Amino acid sequence: MKRRGFTLVELLAVIGILVALATMTAISVARIGKDTRITKAANDLLNVLETARAVAIRTHQPTLVAFRTRTERFDQAANDPMKYPNPARIKRQWTEAVIGRLEEPLQLRDTSGALSKRVYIDRFVPEPGIAGFAFPEGVKVAGSFAGFGNEMYDRAWVTQPKIKENPAEEELGSEIGVLFDGSGRVVSRLDGSGVASVSQGRYPVMDFNRNGVQDVINDTAGAWEPHVQNQEGDEANVVTTQVLAVFDDKAAREMYDDKLWIGTSLPGWTISKACSDLGSGQSRRMCELTQFIEQFGTKISFNRNTGRAEVQQR
Repeated sequence: MKRRGFTLVELLAVIGILVALATMTAISVARIGKDTRITKAANDLLNVLETARAVAIRTHQPTLVAFRTRTERFDQAANDPMKYPNPARIKRQWTEAVIGRLEEPLQLRDTSGALSKRVYIDRFVPEPGIAGFAFPEGVKVAGSFAGFGNEMYDRAWVTQPKIKENPAEEELGSEIGVLFDGSGRVVSRLDGSGVASVSQGRYPVMDFNRNGVQDVINDTAGAWEPHVQNQEGDEANVVTTQVLAVFDDKAAREMYDDKLWIGTSLPGWTISKACSDLGSGQSRRMCELTQFIEQFGTKISFNRNTGRAEVQQR
């Protein structure tokens, strides 16, 4: 009996099926890898927060966890000046969590104007013996802007920027943080009296380099500069939050056009506005990242009584 072989069409059909299966498998593996990375980052964040809470309880002092962007830069080769024309070119960057203790409350930052216009900072410094924790490149930590009493930003999420060498390409990000009081509970700000306790007059600041003052690297953001993080080394007013989220910033930039996130414009925005109506700048960045975090971020909240952090179930 004569055997019939496979036709070319049949072989091509089988090959097509195998290619499709291989592609689906690769996509699934990549997705699982991303999910695993975010899950691990969330667990690491829980450990950082529990460490900070333990420090607050042990010292009976306010303790701050602040998140900032760090970079590794290419070195200029001494014997090859053309290898890296820009000696400060960024090689990679990541988010770092730093635990700090209160060093000086109510430090007067601005003595100009009437007393009601003065600005105070609660200056924190990195806790001795506790190194900053580095999250994987591409993973960022965001904080909920809700609860600040400003309807414009209700339900918005803010996070660290991507550092750019060219000031014309800067993103305006935020330095978010979690503030524990001496009992280990999470609070929005420290207790105070008079002008020092009003929402627009007092801010926690992490003095990363311990030089005794709040460092603002440049003023491309104008009046917003003390409130934003747009360069490495910025010691911005910390946006304290009681809800955090870990998310894949790289994936967000693949989903949206992050070139539209560049710029200092910050027009009025509510969550009901379409992101496409915001043009470009910080509002566009905040809007699109809020959409992404709400859909894909892993959220972390705190027990109101104990201050312990836990992952919110979807």
